[in-house]
Amino acid sequence: MPELVELHHQNLHGVRVVAVSLDLVFPQTVKTPEALRAFLVEHDFALPVAAFDGDLDALATRYDLEGALPETLVIGRDGTVVGRHQGGGDRAKFRELIDAARKR
Repeated sequence: MPELVELHHQNLHGVRVVAVSLDLVFPQTVKTPEALRAFLVEHDFALPVAAFDGDLDALATRYDLEGALPETLVIGRDGTVVGRHQGGGDRAKFRELIDAARKR
């Protein structure tokens, strides 16, 4: 995830990097939004985080998620997925996704 943090701190001309936490759906370590917030502060998490606590099946269907984490999605202004990468990635791969999305 350091690569995403690095991109987050760059001027990406309107592109935002946001992590999505599924911890509230799978409450093994973190069970409440407050506990998630405390965890992020304690670990000095350097990205904005959206905490998802809804219907995971609906989320998977909406974004065609295959189930393996992590999965990186590039979502266009209209809400459609314009790029994706499953598994860990490097800076070049993430930059490639962002550049391809801008050309659409």
